[in-house]
Amino acid sequence: MKSLLILSLSIGSTLSLAQAETSIENAEVTIPYSELKALLDTIHRAETETVEPEPPVTTALESARYTLDFSGDQPELTAAFEARGFTDDWHVIPLFGGDPRLASSNENPTDGIKNSIVWRENHFALLADGIGRFPIRLSLTTPSLVEWKRGKTVLFCAAPATFGELRVTGLPEGWQLHIEDLSATIEENGLQLFHLPGDGGELQLSLEERIENPLDMPITESAWRLNSQILVRYEDGRLVHSAHIQAQADSGSGLSLALALPPSAYRVAVEGEDLKDWNLASRDEDHRLVRIRWETRDILDRNLTINWEVPQSPLSDSWRLTVPHAVAPPNEEAPPPSESHSLIALVAVDGLDLSHASLRPIEESLRLPDWLRDQLGSEACLTAELSIGEVLDLKATWLPRLDTAQATISLASFDTRLVADGSTLVTAEYTIRHSAPLTWRLSLPAVDQILSCEVDRRATRPIQRPDSEIEFRLPAPQPPEPATDAEAGENHPPGTTVRLCYALKTASLDPVSGQVTLELPQTDLFIQRLDWSLAIPSLYEPTAVEGNAQISADGGKSNSESGNRILLEKELCRGERPAVEIYYQRKDLIAQP
Repeated sequence: MKSLLILSLSIGSTLSLAQAETSIENAEVTIPYSELKALLDTIHRAETETVEPEPPVTTALESARYTLDFSGDQPELTAAFEARGFTDDWHVIPLFGGDPRLASSNENPTDGIKNSIVWRENHFALLADGIGRFPIRLSLTTPSLVEWKRGKTVLFCAAPATFGELRVTGLPEGWQLHIEDLSATIEENGLQLFHLPGDGGELQLSLEERIENPLDMPITESAWRLNSQILVRYEDGRLVHSAHIQAQADSGSGLSLALALPPSAYRVAVEGEDLKDWNLASRDEDHRLVRIRWETRDILDRNLTINWEVPQSPLSDSWRLTVPHAVAPPNEEAPPPSESHSLIALVAVDGLDLSHASLRPIEESLRLPDWLRDQLGSEACLTAELSIGEVLDLKATWLPRLDTAQATISLASFDTRLVADGSTLVTAEYTIRHSAPLTWRLSLPAVDQILSCEVDRRATRPIQRPDSEIEFRLPAPQPPEPATDAEAGENHPPGTTVRLCYALKTASLDPVSGQVTLELPQTDLFIQRLDWSLAIPSLYEPTAVEGNAQISADGGKSNSESGNRILLEKELCRGERPAVEIYYQRKDLIAQP
């Protein structure tokens, strides 16, 4: 009889049963030794056992081998896959997609693992369960051989695989399989082997006729004739050329062209279809050669776009324009290049007169191609037509330009107050329109003191010059604020506001009657409008006003607290000092009618 071990457990927690609380601090639990031992073994195993980490991937397509056999009227495409599962779970492993469809499958369950082919997200996929390897072999449908030869293109979407290959067998004589952007690794005895990229992707399969032994065919030079259209622009001391060239030949392999550019050409760039490479030779006395090579032979009609630049001093009185021409092949038996023609379109340079007997305005050119018209847009242009070897020497003359005003004064407002002892207070405000920094001088009358001076409402101290002149250094104005709806139709150029207040002394007013001369500051800037408000003591009545400012059309006179006010104006003033003579008389001496 087995003995029992009594285990006393002290429980310090409180159990809540309904609404009563019961203390079990002195409770005892008795279990068989075998059960206690099982509990201790479980705890020990949990402490000593280690958990294996999960693999970073759950599945992998380790190999995808495709075979495309053209030996029969109906080409056969078979696929052998080797997939693998790393976790004990169900897996969906993409296999292929595109135009081929599943004809039959041969699932090979191993170790009791079941798998099946399913359609999922535009791909055929393998559905498998558990850890292990899953080999599978499929037969796929393809177009008939007749459709292949008629140019049928088959889209085949290969799934990512560690190793992938497409083996092509039984090719008809004179034919080969073409895959866009993928070359065969092996080509021999009617066999082609393509190694597929690891990330799979879309493959465009087509059958094309094979060019037998192209490397064994002799290469002969071609004599090219060129028809070119050249757009020329002047930019910062250089002439920038952009040429569209059509090169044609009657014989030869059509694989290369030696093109002569001006000897000072640089920044050369060549573009075109089927272009293999190009290189720029060192310059010599006559020209600079560009050697161009193409991939495909026997194409005798080529189109190229060539850009280059040549230095051009803006101070030179002559400009030379040359056109590219083909250099005769070194083979003495080859014919020389045929006659070539070029059309040059030269963008007009503002302020520069370019003259030559061959130059015509663009309006007179009836052969301007569409691409040139698109590039030019509304720009003025001169054109000329040249033959091979011709040079266009232009006479360049910079035309004189008329100077325009750097600034104008849109409004000059003056307020003058004259008192009986001849003391005068003048407040002047100028609205100056300019777009660049400006040095502005103002010639003052014989003033006693400048009381205040502001530029855009900021106090400033003008520079004092000889002969009662002051100078302002005005910065470039800020852009104007957006116009209101009422001002939307008006043009408001940026401007600066200068406000000036000064005092001066003239002769005292006569007690009975007399005249007084008043002057305003003078400036060389053009003044569009001048408004002058002049007040004399209320004891006097102005009887006449003479000078280069006219009485305002608003009435010319008004009464104010400071005296009788005279409103004067002047339009379109430049380089003259506004001045008037005012005749006055005491009001109480004027005879009553």
